[in-house]
Amino acid sequence: MFLGPPLLTLLSALLFRAENGGIPVMIGLIGAILGGITCGVMLAHRLAKTIAGRIFLCFLLASIMVVVSVTLCCVGCNLGGYQMNFR
Repeated sequence: MFLGPPLLTLLSALLFRAENGGIPVMIGLIGAILGGITCGVMLAHRLAKTIAGRIFLCFLLASIMVVVSVTLCCVGCNLGGYQMNFR
């Protein structure tokens, strides 16, 4: 679940060579956010024993995992040859 969005971003950047938008960007943003939240929640439920600990770790780990997942999706885009143009 965690490496799914970066791999899909890499594959979509390889297959679709469109600049500035399209499928690689949407997979990278939406998939990374959903994957990071899911992994953070699953880790929090595994590590914490109390309800308060689970809630705290859910927010903490989900935010960390979203940042890591978005970063990995950016790396996947770059490895796939995606060209970002800010004009």
